[in-house]
Amino acid sequence: MNRTRVLVVDAHAEVRGALAEVVEREPSFRLVGVAADFGNALEHAIRERPDVAIVGFKLHGGGPRLVHTIRASCPNTRVVAFSVYEDRSAVFEMLQAGATAYLVKGEDAADIVRAVERATAGESTLSASVTSDVLHELADHLHQRRTSQDEQRRRDARGL
Repeated sequence: MNRTRVLVVDAHAEVRGALAEVVEREPSFRLVGVAADFGNALEHAIRERPDVAIVGFKLHGGGPRLVHTIRASCPNTRVVAFSVYEDRSAVFEMLQAGATAYLVKGEDAADIVRAVERATAGESTLSASVTSDVLHELADHLHQRRTSQDEQRRRDARGL
C-alpha cells in the first residue's frame, strides 16, 4: 500500500504533537517529519518531499511564506493550512501562498484526515466557519461589482 507522506509544522508543541498523533494513527498516512519553525520545516520538506504538509499560520518566519517556499521547492507537495485564525486575511494569505486547504484548530481528527486525503487528491477543503466567511466575502464582492456595473451602465446610457 502506498501511504501518504505527511509533514507536520506548527509553532506550538502541543499542536504539533496532536497533529502528529492523528497522522500516525491513520494507517494510510506516514509521518515523515515534525517541525516548529521555518528553517527546520523547509529542510524536512526538501529532504522528504512529503505528499502533504500541514502548516500552521502563526509560525516564526511566516506560515504563508513557508507555504509559498514549500510549493516552489516541492511542487508536488500539497499544503493544508492549520490555524486558530478564522479571519479572512489569514485564510486568503495562506490560500494565495499555495495552500489547498484551510482548517481551523479544534477540528476533529476525522476532518484532518479528510483534508489530507482531499489534498492528496488535489482537492480543496475549508473549515465550515471559514467557508461561511469566504462565501460572505464573495457575495459582498459580487454585489459591489454588480452595483458598480449598474452605475456604469446608467452613466453610459446618459452619455456621460
